[in-house]
Formats: sequence, C-alpha cells, structure tokens
Amino acid sequence: MNAIQVFVKTFIEPAKAFAALKEKPFVALAMTVMLLATLGTVWVVTTHLDEGAMRGQMREAMEKHGRTMTDAQLDEMMAGQAKFRWLGAPIATTGAAIVYLLVALVFFLVFKMLDSDMSYKQSLSVTVHGFLPGLIGAVLLIALILKAGTVDPQAAETLLKSNLGFLADPDSQKILFKLLSSIDLFSLWSLGLLTLGFGTVTGKGWKGALPVTVGLWALYLAGKIGLAMVFGR
Repeated sequence: MNAIQVFVKTFIEPAKAFAALKEKPFVALAMTVMLLATLGTVWVVTTHLDEGAMRGQMREAMEKHGRTMTDAQLDEMMAGQAKFRWLGAPIATTGAAIVYLLVALVFFLVFKMLDSDMSYKQSLSVTVHGFLPGLIGAVLLIALILKAGTVDPQAAETLLKSNLGFLADPDSQKILFKLLSSIDLFSLWSLGLLTLGFGTVTGKGWKGALPVTVGLWALYLAGKIGLAMVFGR
C-alpha cells in the first residue's frame, strides 16, 4: 500500500493500515494533513471570535482581581490582542508538530523498555495515523463555527458535542469539566487506533499494547486535571 491507501484504510480497515505501516512507516502525508487541520481550525476560531463575549469575559476577569476598566481601556486591550491574534494559528500548528514528535518519542521509549524493536519512525507513523480521527473533529468544528458566524471563546471547547464536557459548568466545576471534556469520541477512537497500531508494529498485539496506551492516556488526564486544580483553568 502507498501512503494515500494507508491514510484511507486507517479509518475503514485499521488493522491492514497498521500492518502496512509496520513494513513501511509513512509519516509525511498524515502529519501534513493533521497540521493543516490544526492550522485551519485555529485560524477559523481566531477569526470568528465573538468580540462582545470577549469584552465581557475580560471585564469580569479584571473585576475578580479588584480592578475596574473603562470602555476605552477595554477597547485598547482588545485592539492590542487583535494585533497578535494572527500568530495563534502558526504557533498552535508548531506546537502540534512538537506534540506528535514527543508523543511518538514517549511511546518509542516505553516500548523499548518492554524489549520492542520498533523504530522511532515506526512509532511516529503509528502516532500520526492514530490521531487521524481528530481530522474529522476539526472539519466538523470548522463547519459549526462557520455556520454560527461567531464563537464564544469559553464555549469553543464544547461547541462540538463529541465529549461530555457540556454536562459540567467550566467556571464553577473546572475539575469535573476537564475530566468530562476528556471523555471524547474522537479521543477514544484515537486511543483504540493507537492500541491496535502499537500492538501491530511491536508484535505484542492489542492486549499487550493496551496497558501502555491506556496508562499514558491516564497520566495525561491526571496532568490535565492537576493543572486545573493548581491554576484553576
């Protein structure tokens, strides 16, 4: 199979796709598509922000710290933010690329400690293909934002009802919100693909890879909740 066939089969016949990646670990196509999806999603979000909602949230945040702002001061702050808003998409895209590289490195090192002969390139190929369900989520989110016209920054995380975050209030139930928002259809799909993929490439089978993938996901979730507890966000 070539890179395009593996890309498509990741969605419909993942077992065959990962078997092909074991023999020839394609990376470029899946990585490029996922980074373009990140670039497009963040660009759409930052260019469709609800200015009124942002002003209200900024004023509320200042008041919580005992400060009051005039409309002129808010206008100045909003204008200052708008000047640098265009940086959001390239910064997020660069960050996503680094995340893929680091996640692949973590899986490579963990499986290496478990006596796997998997190469780093194989780990990276499984990682980027395992995260492909996020592409569908990105397309759906972009469509929802374009249809709505504007998006409230605080509501962007729950705009696409693919996770359980909408069951908790992000302001008064921050920790519960972080937990529920992590129980996401596309994240669980990716978790399944990563388990199958690493099980195939390492030869350990999905049962052998499951403790690793679920364990690392649990550590990520614990860190996410820990940050919410420390910083309240």
